Amino acid sequence: MTLPADARLSIDGRPTRATSARRSFVSPPLEAGATYAYTLQATVQRDGREVTQTKDVVVRAGQESTVSFDFADSVARK
Repeated sequence: MTLPADARLSIDGRPTRATSARRSFVSPPLEAGATYAYTLQATVQRDGREVTQTKDVVVRAGQESTVSFDFADSVARK
């Protein structure tokens, strides 16, 4: 996934420790033919406030999913 390097990231409510702009998550073993979903939440500080984006990603055994978080339009409204 790609996101700002300063973003805090959680997967299904569990915080991750990585702090780079490109991050990887390897799921536990998945059953072939089944579909799984994870909820990703990225949070950054922008203009003195916390901004959060949430994305649901669907995964299947043997496949890669790509997720991008873009906070470019996240500016405080006055």
